[in-house]
Amino acid sequence: ESYSYALSDAWSAGLPALGPTAGAIGERITQSGAGWTYAADSSAAAVAAKVLDCLMGTDLAATHVHEAAAALLSSGDMVVRLNQQYEKIMSTTS
Repeated sequence: ESYSYALSDAWSAGLPALGPTAGAIGERITQSGAGWTYAADSSAAAVAAKVLDCLMGTDLAATHVHEAAAALLSSGDMVVRLNQQYEKIMSTTS
């Protein structure tokens, strides 16, 4: 999925996230400050090094995680918004 509800779940659980800079995940992490990003073309060794860096700096994102979680839509609101998007797409393709 493009929005990454798994990211929302992590924040709801009070956890910062690590994700690629590319796409919605990277955009959401960067905008919120509730985690860290790595270049999408990073090697496995570079991502592993980033994980270690993140583990050493978890206090950095804690406040941002709380703020990001507070800004999340409820499940019901997400369903309504998704349905609106689907209806918009269907109305332009028919």
